[in-house]
Amino acid sequence: MEMDKAEIKKLAEFCQKMGLKFTSARRKVLETIMACPSHFQAEDLLVQMRQQGVKVSKASIYRTLPLLVQGSFIREVGVGDKQTHYQYSYGRPALDHLICLNCGKISEFRESKVNLALQEIYQKYGFTPKKEVILEIEGYCEFCRHAIPES
Repeated sequence: MEMDKAEIKKLAEFCQKMGLKFTSARRKVLETIMACPSHFQAEDLLVQMRQQGVKVSKASIYRTLPLLVQGSFIREVGVGDKQTHYQYSYGRPALDHLICLNCGKISEFRESKVNLALQEIYQKYGFTPKKEVILEIEGYCEFCRHAIPES
């Protein structure tokens, strides 16, 4: 895929800019992430790569993920009490998230009314945001809200 080659090249350039080697492990981690259809955790990535026969250490994955976040290849999602989830984001529009505190389900959404409200706020205060706002709303999904007693 042409897009894949461009993204791999961008990672190589980013590593060079950061004074790091562009290793085969970093390349394989990014390639595996690019094929992920949804959110993932570091452990999920390790299992998936090993099932595909890719030899990669747990340490390589844990060292590569922050680098990919810093380079805007992936985003952290649902950082909180539970394990961090990641989402491949390079060249993709940001999506907002509903995060279930009980089961950990992450539902993505994009609501134009939210974006319009943000634009109105920026205009009202003469503000230019440096990065896009991503909402992460914690609560209970449809299934869990019925299973948890109200307090």
